Amino acid sequence: ERVRKQSVGIGNNSEQSIRVVIIDPKALVRAGLVRIVDEQADMQVVGDSGQCDEGVAIVAAQQPDIILLKLAPTCDLSPDYIPELLKRSKRSRIILLSLPEEGEQLTIRGIEQGALGVVCKSQSAAVLIKAIRKVNEGEVWIDRSLVADFIQSVSLNHEPQPQDPAEEAILELTEREKDVIKLIGRGYKNQQIAEQLCLSESTIRHHLTSIYSKLGVTSRLELLVFANSHNIV
Repeated sequence: ERVRKQSVGIGNNSEQSIRVVIIDPKALVRAGLVRIVDEQADMQVVGDSGQCDEGVAIVAAQQPDIILLKLAPTCDLSPDYIPELLKRSKRSRIILLSLPEEGEQLTIRGIEQGALGVVCKSQSAAVLIKAIRKVNEGEVWIDRSLVADFIQSVSLNHEPQPQDPAEEAILELTEREKDVIKLIGRGYKNQQIAEQLCLSESTIRHHLTSIYSKLGVTSRLELLVFANSHNIV
């Protein structure tokens, strides 16, 4: 059954578990991922699919917290599929499952379309589980083996030019907002930033809303890419 009515994991609490949908064109890979996720006490797989339309239907019905998505250049699971998934389930966060031999462009396009995490399939199950938890908490996760290439590649498309509107946007940032950006660049979560700056988490969220608006970004990952390409971290 593609859509799981209840958790089959070990000791899962359906009211508190991280609900996961897996979309991967290979059935054996999906089976392995289902087992890995369902073994976690705080997670449950609520559906899996290898096809675009079916995946959209499952996501719309289940409203998962996390979508594990394997983009495939040779079938309909392209990066352009991501906005439709997010439209059907606004609460969902997407983690891409990547393969080194596919190159970085497919992954970068996926991030640009709204994915918040990237895990290389060559990594261990423990890394995947950690990524799921971190992204579910609102953080960004990029596999360490991909970070340098990703930042370099995306930065090439965001090189500041003379009279670049981005430079004007940066000038609008307050010193406190720049402090927040620098701490995000160190991987700090909102709570940690609040502690460092002696502010409330609510104030930090207000700062982030202002930062996103001024810089024209929509996520922590886009903010990191912008900040790195404009040397403000």
